[in-house]
Amino acid sequence: LLLEAQDLLRQIETAGGQSGELTQFKQELEPLLGSVLQERQVEGALFFDLEIIKAGALGNNFILSGEQMIILDKNQNSIYAVGLNDKKSTILAGGEKLPGASFLADLNGSLYVLAEQGFYKANKIPELKIKKDEEWGSILNIAGFAGNLYLLTSGEIWKYSSGEEGFGSKQKWLK
Repeated sequence: LLLEAQDLLRQIETAGGQSGELTQFKQELEPLLGSVLQERQVEGALFFDLEIIKAGALGNNFILSGEQMIILDKNQNSIYAVGLNDKKSTILAGGEKLPGASFLADLNGSLYVLAEQGFYKANKIPELKIKKDEEWGSILNIAGFAGNLYLLTSGEIWKYSSGEEGFGSKQKWLK
């Protein structure tokens, strides 16, 4: 009911309705909505400044892996790790070896990066594990789960199963 009242209030304001009673109602409604919906105003605090690792560093894609936050810097084609507890940082991979890096995924404790040529296992010297496939189209995100790599595209979800020899061929996840 409170959300409906808020919506009606917006409609009245959009239509040009203004009055002292309307302003008073709005002032009473906002804190009531906040308490019922359990919304809180919080001030964000800087967790870690990536400039400490590398000048001009910028985080574009983040994942959690164990006790670390893994950060992809698309501008510098670099991957950083920051400890969640101790905030110790390191550069995991990057440079010319990962051109066009766009997404990160953790699969069974191993880090994978989607770059221009396909999927790389992110070691000090990244290894190409899955070559880019034109059928992928525009990739929206990637994830590792239960021994598989998944690619979310605008039209499909592709699944790559991992094995001892590497990855199998892609499969449509949705049937």
